[in-house]
Amino acid sequence: IERSIKFEEREKQIRNIINASVYSVITLDAESKIIDWNNTAEKVLGWPKSQVIGRKLKALFAAEDSAGEVFQQIEQLIQKADFNHRDFVTELVTAPSNRLTVKLTLQMISNRDDNVFILNVYDMTDQILQEKALILANKKSKDLLDSIHAGIVELDQSGKISFMNRSALKSLDYDEEIFGENFHEWIQPALPAGGKYEKADSPIINCLKKGDIREIDLDSFIRADGVFIYVQYTCSPLYIDSEISGLVISFNEITEQYKAMQEQSRLLQITESSPEFIATFSLDGSILSINESMRRRLNLSGEIDGSLNFRAIIPADEYKNLVNVAIPTAFMNKVWKGESKLKVDNSESIIVSQVIMRHQASYDGTQYFSTIMADITDSKKAEALLVAAKDEAEAAVRAKSEFLATMSHEIRTPMNGVLGMTQLLVDTSLDNEQKDLVNHIESSGNALITIINNILDYSKIEAHKMDLEPIEFDLERSAYEVCSLLLPKASEKNLELILDFAPDCPKRVIGDAGRLRQILMNLIGNAIKFTDDGHIILQIQSEGGNNERTNLAISVIDTGIGIAHEKHAMLFESFTQADASTTRKYGGTGLGLSICQQLIELMGGQIQVDSEPGKGSIFYFEIELPLPAEQPVLKKSSLQNRRILIVDDNSINLEILSRQLQHIGMQVSTANSHGRTIE
Repeated sequence: IERSIKFEEREKQIRNIINASVYSVITLDAESKIIDWNNTAEKVLGWPKSQVIGRKLKALFAAEDSAGEVFQQIEQLIQKADFNHRDFVTELVTAPSNRLTVKLTLQMISNRDDNVFILNVYDMTDQILQEKALILANKKSKDLLDSIHAGIVELDQSGKISFMNRSALKSLDYDEEIFGENFHEWIQPALPAGGKYEKADSPIINCLKKGDIREIDLDSFIRADGVFIYVQYTCSPLYIDSEISGLVISFNEITEQYKAMQEQSRLLQITESSPEFIATFSLDGSILSINESMRRRLNLSGEIDGSLNFRAIIPADEYKNLVNVAIPTAFMNKVWKGESKLKVDNSESIIVSQVIMRHQASYDGTQYFSTIMADITDSKKAEALLVAAKDEAEAAVRAKSEFLATMSHEIRTPMNGVLGMTQLLVDTSLDNEQKDLVNHIESSGNALITIINNILDYSKIEAHKMDLEPIEFDLERSAYEVCSLLLPKASEKNLELILDFAPDCPKRVIGDAGRLRQILMNLIGNAIKFTDDGHIILQIQSEGGNNERTNLAISVIDTGIGIAHEKHAMLFESFTQADASTTRKYGGTGLGLSICQQLIELMGGQIQVDSEPGKGSIFYFEIELPLPAEQPVLKKSSLQNRRILIVDDNSINLEILSRQLQHIGMQVSTANSHGRTIE
């Protein structure tokens, strides 16, 4: 009996302990039926003990409850009875319809008679809510840190990275895989100039060791791609129970600002070492800064504090120009260029070339100016001497030209007399040797008169005494006569000289026929001289006009030696040819093309050249000439609608003649050989 009493007391003691537990304790038998239900279970789950004894767990909760599957697993475990301990987490809907998140722990207790199963139910609802609140708070903190423009890095006590915000990851080109790595070894292992970044020199490592806040204006980090970036940062230690637990680094990348400062420093060095005078000044002329060269030249010392004004260092009339012209122009157009003067002492001024530029400060938008001045006093004096010498030389040239222009008749007359007498001498009775000598005299005389004529014409043009004499003349006949005169020279070299006078071109015009013939003679003569095989074409076309004026396009085309592009410009210079070897081989004064150019310009045109070595040349110009009141009327040809066959082995001749005959209404067929004609 005493033993039974003790057992009952022990059982009562255990029951009291179970009822006092903070867990809901449910005792199940081998059939998964409830055999005990402690006080906490009554409070938390809502059913009194009397209503649950003998029932199964799954009968207490709604079928749709998520715990149903868990209770099914528990019954299977109890049925097999081959386990010691199992945990489950699920949601339960209690009798008062409260939804709880619970942790279920199932244990099996074996005795001699049968097995008993203890199910501890721990209400995790508040814990889950706290964890969710903590997660939400952490997310808000992270979002807040990610919204900050500055890079934020958290290090633990050992210097390893525990957090980086979005700005830090972006600036350093890393992702969150960098978390857990040593900051110094990954972000600050080396210096931009080379060499290892010693830990003893790192403000971040020292902050972590000593626990003091540090603000660093310039340091360097290394991005993931190995590129250095420049930063300014603050590092602040973190504490737990007065012990350093880590630190926070807040940094801003200043790479662009650093480069700008370096560039500014470089430009300042250049400015200070420049021999030119460089200054900045405000809108009212107050000088803000000057370089060393200007300081020395003006004999200035001390700081430039804005009290010095341009009024004090430039003459009064130049200051008026600065205020009324230079500064307003620079303000409107951002730049002004000109000349001015600087007072270097009380009695002396120097002449300077000056550039003024307008600027706007980036930090506050203030407008100001910079100026660069160079001392050109000596060059101005030299320039004045050169101008005087040039004027003197030009006066001498004009005197020479005027003398030659005035004396042209007196110079030509004796030479013409020599040539005339030579021609008379040819007609006398001379033996062969004498005739040969006379022919040499005549040839040399003709060459000399050509040179004299060129020099005299050039002198007339230079002296502005060359006047055009406009008359009405037959343009086609003049072109034909020029070609006829030069045809023998062309024939001597087996060259074809072709006149291509467009059918729609006016026959009669008003202009200086003699000077136009001179131009054509020169251009065609040159073409013959520099062409050894092929042909020369004189092409005259009308490029439009009206009843009163016509625009003529005149070209001389050859298949000669051609001219390199870089030598085109020197063709029209006086006494110059494209190549010295050309002068030696072909001769000439180098005046012909220069005279042509100036005569064409007198007529209101401009000569141009298109040429390549080995591909021949085209000299062409356009002039506008008045038309006479009446043009010859082309009579209706009796050959109109007649058929004609043209045979020529020169395709150019075929084309020109075909065009002219078609213009008068003939039906033209062409052949380029006798065999083709027979066909």
